Amino acid sequence: MTRHAVTVRLYVDGPFGGPSEEVFNYDVSLCVAGGIGVTPFACVLHALLDGWSGFRLQRLYFVWVCRELQSFYWFAELLCALHQK
Repeated sequence: MTRHAVTVRLYVDGPFGGPSEEVFNYDVSLCVAGGIGVTPFACVLHALLDGWSGFRLQRLYFVWVCRELQSFYWFAELLCALHQK
């Protein structure tokens, strides 16, 4: 079996004054938050609940790191609603 190397281009830009400043201007965006730093990303996720049609964005990766599982519960409803859509 022969394996071919795949080259992937990854552009990292930031930091920004606000998390939603440029996230919609790319085909694929990666949002990374730690702990309470996730709060500003709620605006980004709520905007996507209204629909993706007005954005260039096709895919959003959202990474949120917390120390305690309980921290995820207050944000879980929004994440589940977006996942269902």
